This record gives sequence, structure tokens and C-alpha cells, in this order.
Amino acid sequence: MKKLLKNQRQISYISLAAEILALVILFLLVLYYPNENWTQQLSNILLGVIILYSFITPMVFNIIISKKKNSTELTSAELIGTNENEAYLFAQLGIIITNKDFTIRWVNDYITLNFPSVIDKSLFEIFPDLKDFVLNEDKKEQYASITSENHNYQVEYLKDGNMFIFKDVTDLTNLTALNEGNSPVIGYLNIDNYDDILQSSTDDSKFTELFYNTRFQINQYFNKKSALLRRLKEDRYMFITTKNSYLSMLDDNFSVMETVRKNQSGFTLSIGIGYGFPEYSKISELASSANDIAMSRGGDQAVIHPAKENFIYVGGKSELKTSRNKVKMRTFGDSLIATIANFNKILIMGHINADFDAIGAALGVYVLADYTNDNHSKSIRVAFEPSYVEAKCRKSVELEFTKDEMDTYFVDSKEAEQFFDDSTLLVLVDHNSAYMSMYPQITQRAKNVIIIDHHRPDQKAVSDTLFKDIDTSSSSTSELITEFIYYTKKEIKIPSRIATFLLSGIALDTRSFKYNASSSTYESASILKEFGADSSKVEEFLKEGWEEFKQKISILNTADSPYPGVIIADNKDDEIVSDTMLAIVATEAIQISEVSTVFCIGRISEHQIKISGRSDGTVNCQMLLEKLGGGGHFSMAACVLNETTVDDAKKRLLAILNDYLDDATVKMVRSNNEDDDDKENNE
Repeated sequence: MKKLLKNQRQISYISLAAEILALVILFLLVLYYPNENWTQQLSNILLGVIILYSFITPMVFNIIISKKKNSTELTSAELIGTNENEAYLFAQLGIIITNKDFTIRWVNDYITLNFPSVIDKSLFEIFPDLKDFVLNEDKKEQYASITSENHNYQVEYLKDGNMFIFKDVTDLTNLTALNEGNSPVIGYLNIDNYDDILQSSTDDSKFTELFYNTRFQINQYFNKKSALLRRLKEDRYMFITTKNSYLSMLDDNFSVMETVRKNQSGFTLSIGIGYGFPEYSKISELASSANDIAMSRGGDQAVIHPAKENFIYVGGKSELKTSRNKVKMRTFGDSLIATIANFNKILIMGHINADFDAIGAALGVYVLADYTNDNHSKSIRVAFEPSYVEAKCRKSVELEFTKDEMDTYFVDSKEAEQFFDDSTLLVLVDHNSAYMSMYPQITQRAKNVIIIDHHRPDQKAVSDTLFKDIDTSSSSTSELITEFIYYTKKEIKIPSRIATFLLSGIALDTRSFKYNASSSTYESASILKEFGADSSKVEEFLKEGWEEFKQKISILNTADSPYPGVIIADNKDDEIVSDTMLAIVATEAIQISEVSTVFCIGRISEHQIKISGRSDGTVNCQMLLEKLGGGGHFSMAACVLNETTVDDAKKRLLAILNDYLDDATVKMVRSNNEDDDDKENNE
């Protein structure tokens, strides 16, 4: 083609010179022989030849060019050589060259085979998926991945030459998908409440029947999912399956959990799953860790731990039943004291915006730590930054402790930085994640950590601990600390002032024993009364101020009900409200008849919006607010959204409710025992 174009240019130059020469001759003849007949005839002949030649030459050339183009005379072999062209075909590499308007001007043989008749067409007409990639000047990707004609291509754009290199990666993509689908997944399954139900059962035959029915349902489910299931002990299983089989389980939300729950036997399932790593031992560790989290969050749920990705939570529709007993609490209390005794410096820390439960529990741990301080060689402090403590709690502490006592018991953030070092034991109370700590920078670098909490842990929970008790069945952390102190083998006395703060923590989280209070809660309150807790002071500590009361009523007046039994209240976007106030409003609104779930939204700082959620136990608030990055307890949870508005936070919450409210709602199933009781009553 290049030779043809060169010849044409030479012919054009020669033709132009001949035409100019003929015209000069014609001009001279007319000039010198104007009246001669032969001059006129010769002029007409010359003009005719010039005109005819000018018409025929381009037409012939265009015909030749067209034939060359249609017969693809400009082949890859001609351009790059036969061997190189065969290499491109073998490697399934396509080349397209366009002009500046991205009209296709040349393609190699591979493109011609797969996309015939694309010359002179727009690149974006043939490959529309390339448009954004090519025209986006800010793109960071070197390659574009597109699909066309059931083939997958990786495309590189060489801007300087307007060249596009297509690599056919269909086989690689299919092989990768096959390999991904068959990659290993390991899981652990626990039957919750097995020991408690076994110990409390009075009918061995009935227990055996219920238990074996549960085992049958577990085996049946995993057989259908083509998983290898092996029982490790009576209430624990391990299973191995593929990624495709796992995705099938995820699609039905691990329906075996719902099946077992509907038995009304008291059994529920905790499932932990790990995948995304080439080593089976590592996947097993991920699965075991996920299973521990599922059980610590209350059971009746699946927790998935993909390697290097966020946790996935499924289920969690049952509130964990109280499984504590005196033997267990004594064991935990003794273990806690033994762990604390090994350290000479102890820092006790509650969560940001610490309330009475956090401060009360911290003071309770102070009592435990001080008991181990026989020779007065230990340094024990409670984190207390006034601006990070809820207003009523801060005032109560400052009222009850003198200035000298404040220096003895507490440290602010500056003092805490000086106090803390690598040998310090950090005790986290009423929270389990570094980002929620009063001094998160200290928690993040702590090497020796103890956690005592009653909130369900999330994926950011501190995992490397010396001792951990996260009991989501407890009403409060203050209740847990009280039991640790009372049931330990040691004779530890709680000062009346600290007993009052512990009782305040219990009263706060139970709304004066109206909410989430079990028999253990009342027993803990009774224990604290024995140690001299002042109920009148507790009432005074928790009493609302006039401005607080007005603000609460103002927020409640905005409440609406987008779904039956669900209330959403929100504060003005231009008004900052304490997160404690949002919790109070939500907790009080849940007491309203026929209300099952309450969400209260408000701005807690210039850049943060908080949603506080409460339920009566029929809806898993924690599951819903986790979708927005929050967490908490089954029926008491919250989340914080950054750089947004109250209206936007409400829209996001409504979207979550629309998608997940049914999944988070506990379906009440009438048990056979209840039917039998009704029959007996009717008789």
C-alpha cells in the first residue's frame, strides 16, 4: 500500500507538469497563430486530453485503492512480518489504530477474525465500554477490562500512537472463576446453650429427642450443601466446603439457624466461617476466631471472616439467655484477680462520653486491683477526662470525690500519657474496641489488655487480650463487676461510695430496673445494698434537669412511624445534642405501648450524627445499625455517621429498614408445650 501511494504521488507530479507544459504550448499557439485553423483544432484536442486525463486518473486510482482495501491487502503480515503476525494470533493479541476522533483506521488479523468490517467505524460504537476508560483523564488504571462477543479482553491504550492493544483473557477469567468457586472454606458450628439446657433438663429422654433432632437438621442441611461435616464433640462441629457452596449458604442466610430456632428447644447455632487464604491452617484460624465472635455476640448467628476483608454478620435474632452461675462467676473473678496481681501499673478505662455504667464499672475494677495491692507498690488509676464524661456522671463524681481523692483515683488524658508504658495493664470496661476508648491512642498501643463488657463485639474489637469476659446477657458491666467481686474466694469489701456508683450504672442501663433486668440484676443490686449503696443518691444522680426534660420532649414531638411498631425521632440539624440524651429519648420511647423499635437521630458534634436504637427484644437493633457501621447490644445499639446531615442519616436508616427490618425481626413461633398448656387450661 505504501508503494502504491508513492507511485501515485510520482504520477501526480508528472501529470501536473505535463498539463502545465501543454497549457503553455496552447497559450503560445493561440498567441502567435491566432487565425490558423489548425491552431483551433490542436487547442481543442489538447484541452480534451487534459480534461479526460484529469478525470480518468483519479477514478482509476480510487478503484485500485478500493480493491486493495476491500481485499485487506494491508495485512498484519505485510506490516509486521509473517512470523510476528503468527505470534499475535497465537497469543490472542489484537491491535487497533484509530485517528484522533477514534475512528478505526487499521486493525491486525486477530481483530479482523473476531470483529469483521470495523474499518472506518467508531471505536466506541464497537466497544462502548472503552469510552469512559479512554476519555477519563484522571483514570489510574493502566488497563480496561471489557466483555464483547462472549469474550473477555484486557485493553491497553497507547495514547501517543492512538493504538489499542487487546489481550483475550477469556480462558484465564474462566479458569480464575472456576478456581475461586472451588477454593476452600472452613467453618465451625456450635450448638448454643447445650450445657445449660442439659443441666436444667428434668426429662432425659425429651432432652435426647430434642438434641438428636437438632443434630439431624444440622447434618441434613450440610449434606444438601455438599459440605464435609464432622462432629468434634457433642455441641461442636467442623465443616469444609467450597466457595460456591458457601455462597449458596449465604444466599439462604444459613437457614439451618432458623430451622433449629423454630424447634423451641432452647438450642440455637453459632457459626464461624473463614476463607480467602491458600493455607488450610490459616483458614481454620479465621473460622475459629469468627466462631468465637459469634458466640460472644450472643450466638444464634453466623460470622464470616474473609481474609483481609471486613467481617460479615448473618442472623442474631435471639437475645442470649442468661447462662451465668455462681461457680462460673467465682472462676472468672479469681482469674481476673490473678491476672491483675501480676502488674504494678494498672490503667482502667471506660468508653468515650463515659456514663455511670462505665465509671461505676471502672471504680469496681479499681477495688479489685487495690485488693491485690498488699504492699502499696501498685499504681492504679481510672481514666477520667471531664470533657469525655457524660455531664450528670461528671458532676456526680466531682461531688463525691474531693480534689485530693480525684488525684488518687483518676488521671486525665495528659497524665494518662505519662502514666502509661509498655508494662502497664490496661483494663477496658463497658466497651471492647479501641476506637470507642476514652483515650484510643493508648488502647491502640497497649500490649496487656483485659476486657469486661456487656456489648456485642464488632470486627474492630481488641482481639489480643490477657482476660476477656463479654457477657451480652448481662444488663450492665457494673452488674458483671459486682458479681466478680462478690463471688470470688477473696473477701473483698466495696466502699459504699463506689457501691453507689455501681448501682447507678445498673440503674442507668436498666432504666431503674424496668428494662433488661434479670434475676442476676436484682441480686447484684441487693449485694450492692449490703455494701452500703445509697439508693437516694442513685436517684439524685440520674434525675433529669429542667432543660434536659424540655429537650427530650422536643425530640419526642418529631417522632413518626414509617413501619408498624417502629418510631424514628430526630433533633434539629443545627442543634448539637448529647448522645446520652438521644439514648434517653430512645429508651423512654420504647416504653410506649405497641412500639417495638425506636431510633433517635441527632447531631452530637459539628461533624457527627448519631443514631441511638432501642427495641423491646423482638427486633435486633444491633444487626440493623451494624449496616451503618455501628453496633452494640441485641436490643440496644447505636452508630455514628461522619460529615452528613440529620436528614441524610434518616434516609440511610430508612433504606436499611426497608431492606433488613424483616431479617432483624424475631419470628415468634408458638411451641408445642404452649399448645399443651392451653389444652390443659381449657379442660
